[in-house]
Amino acid sequence: MKAVVTPAFGPPDVLELRDVPRPEVPSSHVLIQIGFSGVCRHDLLTRAGAFPAVKLPRIQGHQISGRVVELGLGVDQGLLGQLVTTMLHVGCGHCASCRSGDQSRCTEQMPLFLGDELDGSYAEYISVPAGIVVPIPDGLDLASAAMANCTFGTAWHAIVARGRFRSGDIVAVTGATGGVGLHTLKVLHHLGIESVAVTSRSSAEAMLRDAGADHVIVATESWAAVARRQGLQRLSGVIDCVGGSSIEQALRAIRAGGTIVQLGNVAGGKAEISPALLLLKETQIIGSKSATRSELECVLTLMREGSLALEISEEVPLSRVATAHEQLEAGLAGFGRIAIRIAEVGDGNI
Repeated sequence: MKAVVTPAFGPPDVLELRDVPRPEVPSSHVLIQIGFSGVCRHDLLTRAGAFPAVKLPRIQGHQISGRVVELGLGVDQGLLGQLVTTMLHVGCGHCASCRSGDQSRCTEQMPLFLGDELDGSYAEYISVPAGIVVPIPDGLDLASAAMANCTFGTAWHAIVARGRFRSGDIVAVTGATGGVGLHTLKVLHHLGIESVAVTSRSSAEAMLRDAGADHVIVATESWAAVARRQGLQRLSGVIDCVGGSSIEQALRAIRAGGTIVQLGNVAGGKAEISPALLLLKETQIIGSKSATRSELECVLTLMREGSLALEISEEVPLSRVATAHEQLEAGLAGFGRIAIRIAEVGDGNI
């Protein structure tokens, strides 16, 4: 099969399109012929060597839609031929967390991330445990379904399960023009929660308002000070998709008793946090990783109904994955996600 392989850490040109063996399908696994994958900033960090657990060579990619074409022993025959997407993590499959559909919190092993610790979706086929497969609702286009988990699913989990935000709250989203940030704004708007988009790109204000942002802060560094100047001093929450120094800004911007949900760390490195700000404001900082099965099923249904619309900036073939990395890294990819079109697997969906 064709696959884009990362043989060494480095710039986008390390990515190679190769012929590699089709993956085997052990017991309790399924083989998916991939229709679409996606590219996001996590992939750029993986390729650059930001994550010590990644061993090379590796097929990257964690955003998947396709058709189940082969079953391992013990798998329900009803999955054969279904159009599916997947969870982002693989756990043990047996603990209480895994059985509940929350493999990212597996208690028996470190959850493995597709495209990092396991080969991912920059390929024509992928073999995954049947327990992480989620059927795609009829009528939902496969490009959007591939990226549902890493965008709307991740956002839904951060807003509803971790931050527990609701109508009446005011929630700021940092890195708002990124794939996760943009779709977080859309979920907040759908839930009737007032939102503040934080971005360094002044040209993005109209687009962010179209995505549902009630307020927009344009700032390159001290966005908390800009928030105060704009009268936005009642932030009950911040969903931080950036990391680094943005965490300290979130602590300064949020009201007493507020909640910061740490959803990303694309800035990398470490953050300096003042314990005084935590104490005096009684602020809590909560980590958030990815959606549970039930949360993913929920957003897939909302997408099919048209309540949530995923933003796709471009579709590219598998042979142009390195170019997609270059565009995203240089800030030339536009707004939304880049979809990798790999194979015709749907009933007219691709």
